[in-house]
Amino acid sequence: MNRRHAIALLILGFFSAVLAARAVRSPGYMDADYYYAMGIQWARGQGGQEPFLWNYLSDPEEIPTPSHAYWSPLTSMLSGLSMSLFGVRFQVAQIPFIVATALLPLLVWRLALAFGVDQAGSLLAGMLVIGPGFFLPFFVTTDAFSYYALLGGLLLLLMQTRSERYQSGKWLLAGCISGLAHLSRADGFLLLIIPLSMLLISPNTRLRDTSALVLGYLLVMAPWMTRNQLIFGSPLASGGSRMLWLRTYDELFSYPGETLSFQRWWASGLDRILFLRWESLKILAQRIIAENGLVFLLPFMIIGIIQNWNRAIVRSTIYYLAALLILMGLVFPLAGARGGWFHSSTAAMPLLWVMAAVGLKTSVDWAGQRRDWNIERSRTVFSVVLVIFALLLTWGLLANRVYGRGQEGSGWNIPSARYHEVYEAILAIDSKPGVIAINNPPGFYHVSGLPSVVLPAGDVEVLKEVVDRYGVAWVVIDRNHPVELEGLYQQTSTPPWLEHEKSLSSYGERFNLYRVKGD
Repeated sequence: MNRRHAIALLILGFFSAVLAARAVRSPGYMDADYYYAMGIQWARGQGGQEPFLWNYLSDPEEIPTPSHAYWSPLTSMLSGLSMSLFGVRFQVAQIPFIVATALLPLLVWRLALAFGVDQAGSLLAGMLVIGPGFFLPFFVTTDAFSYYALLGGLLLLLMQTRSERYQSGKWLLAGCISGLAHLSRADGFLLLIIPLSMLLISPNTRLRDTSALVLGYLLVMAPWMTRNQLIFGSPLASGGSRMLWLRTYDELFSYPGETLSFQRWWASGLDRILFLRWESLKILAQRIIAENGLVFLLPFMIIGIIQNWNRAIVRSTIYYLAALLILMGLVFPLAGARGGWFHSSTAAMPLLWVMAAVGLKTSVDWAGQRRDWNIERSRTVFSVVLVIFALLLTWGLLANRVYGRGQEGSGWNIPSARYHEVYEAILAIDSKPGVIAINNPPGFYHVSGLPSVVLPAGDVEVLKEVVDRYGVAWVVIDRNHPVELEGLYQQTSTPPWLEHEKSLSSYGERFNLYRVKGD
């Protein structure tokens, strides 16, 4: 084991993570906004309550409402723990995710060694993690990407353990890691497929090992399941099941949530239902090529997988990805195509990076024998080229994502800046504004501290129901509004219970601020 490689990867991993985090100065999108906002709640000892409503799937009765009825809690807990120790700021909330990002290259290097890859190939695998392509800005924001990949890598490394002395502890720990994955993402239970399939594949499987795996999983998940049972009447988050009946993604914000039903979904027609799933699978194929495989790494990953298909760890990981593809492509096609696959496939990325290094060696050996190359030198050259391509592509994508595409207001950090200006504009009119109806309640909450609800999918009558039920005092309309509220955005149709107070231009985006009239 080369300690210089380990130290170099650790240093480069931290340097890359910190540099990316300096560019990512705000959560950037609703998922990360939610985890950051709820991290603030955890840091303040109020992690069980959400002071906003970003969907109506669980039919929340009031604000605040019980937290994490849709998303899992571990990401919020991690950012909250960091902020409780070092202060409530986004840069502090990023710390756990920066650390996870920094450790990933070292973990993948160690996984490659455990897999039997030589020093050169293991170093290549670790270096590829420093250029993870589309993933880098998401790794260092307040979302599960980086540590979910870390959990996947740790589970895979654990599965490579050969020592009989630690077998019972190995399966117990595998269960705990799988439990942490489920505590991170609603689909995290799928990670159990890896250790379970390895138990089934193994000719020496014992009931004790299976029991240890299940016990480890329950040790982590049972307390949270008990909490959910007491609050929601179900051991798992109550909001996600209605996602099954979405016909369009915007229906995620339907009010009330009970309008999403099997009967309504089936009435859309079998052609529409199948079309959505076909379109989702096509999008997921594109994501696999571009995001997971970075296009040029994918052929080497496939070669490595084919060459090592007889290895249980490889087959088990592919089983996990196949199950995830079914879940995200066929069961939840709209959520899967919009980012569900992108999130959860990170658990398998450690093995895919290792397979890329293995596939490169196989390819160079094959070509070198036929073209009379100096195989070792050729392998070094191709390895350097792959790493350079990965790094250039990664930092180009990061710059494009964070700093925009040359268009005003298109950068990663702009949404939070816009909401700060909206908050200041409302505060200048109303010193005690109350509840706000807005496009992204978690994003607005962590900027303003004000309770908020999401604009419901529907017309002004549906909006009025939400306003009356949750005591909304202000309605904020931007270009990402339900199509039925176009009149409010264009200011061509204002219901009598709303009064237009101001139109605000912020970073190329127009916001219309409406006050709800009193009775």
